[in-house]
Amino acid sequence: MAFPDSLLCQYPGCVRPPRPSAPGGRAPRYCEQRDGTGPIHNRQNARARRAKASLAPTSEPNRDLGLESKELSAEVLDTQGAGTCPATTDHLLTRMTTLVSADAANSSPHDTVRLAEEAIGRERQRTDQAEAEADKLRAALEAVSISNRHLLEASRSELREARTSHDKILAQERAHMASLRGELAATMREVRHGQVRERRLQAQLDTAHEDITVLRERLAAAEEAVRALTARALSAEALNRASIHRFT
Repeated sequence: MAFPDSLLCQYPGCVRPPRPSAPGGRAPRYCEQRDGTGPIHNRQNARARRAKASLAPTSEPNRDLGLESKELSAEVLDTQGAGTCPATTDHLLTRMTTLVSADAANSSPHDTVRLAEEAIGRERQRTDQAEAEADKLRAALEAVSISNRHLLEASRSELREARTSHDKILAQERAHMASLRGELAATMREVRHGQVRERRLQAQLDTAHEDITVLRERLAAAEEAVRALTARALSAEALNRASIHRFT
């Protein structure tokens, strides 16, 4: 099954499709395989292969021009795959198209290839500079990411310490509340016991009052009986005196 050039591994001369892409990742440009004992088909080895091919002499300029055009397209894909600014890629394509179109009528194929190689070299240098800047930015971003991770870990550590301290204080407050509840329960028991004792003493006092009332009534009756007996005794003594007086 034949694949379009845009769907093939971008290593010069490779007809295999690129390796499968990771979920959510960028689409790979190379198959990451090797031909026999040759180099692995990746971006770095592809650039080395193109540089070697551009320096090799040839007696077939027309075929080399077609090869350079294919490798130029691969180089453009490399710059896109590396995250190079789209403006640089567009500039590369526009410059190559203008260069080939302007010089094709008045120059030999060999001169056209040479001019294209020179332009590719300049654009490759710009691409390398852009990649160096990108590496610096990635390093700075990694440093910021590491710093943020450290800050996050420090924040998490402080949060864990705060939670531990809060839990300790909360446990102490709960123990104090439990102690206060125990004291309150003991006080309530004493109050209830005192109320029971007070009711018992009040009942005893009421009973005593009733007993005193009964005793007073009995005392009053006894005093009445004594007065009655006294009156009878006095009456009997008066009668006795009268009788004695009469007999004398």
